[in-house]
Amino acid sequence: MENRKVIKSYNFQPDSINEKERSVVIYASTKETDRMGDVIQPTAFDVKKINEKGLPILFNHNPNFPVGKSLWAKVNDLGLLLKVYISDKTEVARDVWNLVKEGIIGGASVGFLPTEWKETDGGYEFLKVDLLETSLTPIPANPGAVALM
Repeated sequence: MENRKVIKSYNFQPDSINEKERSVVIYASTKETDRMGDVIQPTAFDVKKINEKGLPILFNHNPNFPVGKSLWAKVNDLGLLLKVYISDKTEVARDVWNLVKEGIIGGASVGFLPTEWKETDGGYEFLKVDLLETSLTPIPANPGAVALM
């Protein structure tokens, strides 16, 4: 499992859009059990590292489609919050921004390398992860994530 990139997705609502900044605040991950029976604990993420280095924001986990970057990351009892800036420099990024504003893209998904986990009856509980990227996606695996109002 250590060398295998894992992808987990979450729903959000585009209620936290700031058009002037081209940003949206999302739950990139929540501690709810996803459709594969896995859970990522909120404390699994190294928020200090994310905030120091920033995090690439992709469209559908495709490294050929970077659309933005994280502006900040926070963890609370529910999960990992990100403020995401979406660029206007590429056609894909502009399309993603418009689809987020329209509510057509309403999911976030994290791509990570697990570093500490335990097996559960239904899947895995991830205790520590190395977060590689977050993607905006129309089809999330975890129905529990929401945007901040």
